[in-house]
Amino acid sequence: MSGGVDVFNIADVYNPTYSYSITDDGGVAWDLKFKDDFLYLAKDNGLFMYQVTDTYAIEHATFGNEGNGQSFAVCLQD
Repeated sequence: MSGGVDVFNIADVYNPTYSYSITDDGGVAWDLKFKDDFLYLAKDNGLFMYQVTDTYAIEHATFGNEGNGQSFAVCLQD
């Protein structure tokens, strides 16, 4: 698989535990940001936004790269 995300619980930073995966074969992940329970994932095929919980992720938006030379990155400010 390329482009997906493995989600871990890091409540115990010395013993992180695997929670679940967000699977996607749509290309290599370029950038990843997490803020306010949302995960922003920039990949070869576009920008994806997921709401992340302890047990699953819900895809909320997709902004596809149509092969027109656009590139995607994610910048979030606190």
